[in-house]
Amino acid sequence: MTPEQDKPMTGQESLDLIQSMINSAKESTVNKGDGFLVWGWMLFICAVSSAVLIYTDYASPFLPWNIFMLVCVIMLIYGIVKPRKIPRVRTYMGDLFRNFATGFYICVFIVVFAMNFNTVSTSIAFAFLLMLYGLMMYVMGVSMKQRAMIAGAVITWLCCIASLLMAKLIFVMSFTALAVLAGYLIPGYILRTEWKKQQQSEKVR
Repeated sequence: MTPEQDKPMTGQESLDLIQSMINSAKESTVNKGDGFLVWGWMLFICAVSSAVLIYTDYASPFLPWNIFMLVCVIMLIYGIVKPRKIPRVRTYMGDLFRNFATGFYICVFIVVFAMNFNTVSTSIAFAFLLMLYGLMMYVMGVSMKQRAMIAGAVITWLCCIASLLMAKLIFVMSFTALAVLAGYLIPGYILRTEWKKQQQSEKVR
């Protein structure tokens, strides 16, 4: 070991190192709300479109959802084959979110699988999906200390119960649209606003 490597860090160097680690952790966990807005608008459009198609007695009222599933498959394939960026900082919270998301999407796949093979009715399947999305929003809201997400989770669960009680498909699609609005779009725009304020405050510094 060279004398330079063996030299202890000064107080200022230690503070600089700690600050750089904090900044890297912030960059890895910062959420601009893009994911919530992209997925939220797709889900919202699907739910509203299906409600309109059901109301007009269209032959294929779930066509928007079929298109949505195709888009999901394409995005999944793209996510698998695209070059992966090595994260600068791996955090316990980040790993926890990724593992939770994996389990969440497995549960969603099981519900969709059951719906497509007529194991459960479409109305019940969408109610179960709302239950799962409410759980995801609650976990993320508590972890990120976002009251809007927690409120969105509660509204999503209420929409789940309403879908079970009023199982008519047009009502289920309407409740789904309301749940997406409360659980995805509103929190997404709040996150976007907070991120912009953070960017502006950092520029001022």
